[in-house]
Amino acid sequence: MLGLLHDTLIPSSSQQLCICYLIWAFIFIATNVVWDITSRLTPKFHFLSLQSKAALLHPAASFCSCVLVIASLIDHSVQEMSEESAIPLILTSLSGIFQALPSICPYKLPDTKA
Repeated sequence: MLGLLHDTLIPSSSQQLCICYLIWAFIFIATNVVWDITSRLTPKFHFLSLQSKAALLHPAASFCSCVLVIASLIDHSVQEMSEESAIPLILTSLSGIFQALPSICPYKLPDTKA
């Protein structure tokens, strides 16, 4: 258990980096979902609401990148691995692009209720 915690906070290989991103992204999105379910300020939660949570992928990936930057201040093995971090950075960038593309549309679709 302690090894997984270390790998999550301070990854030292590309495999551990992938696990780090998955765990931190899951924590980020799970926190949002739990908060949404328990909050009185949001509408009653429904399973279909999970579809809207896809928009959290970019902030979650950005959050993971920030955690890695902080980890690199603590442990230099993370800095040495920066050459292997191209894939997470590409995923974060693509997520941002796909998040931004719908903003090009100058109108919103009419609300269609079945």
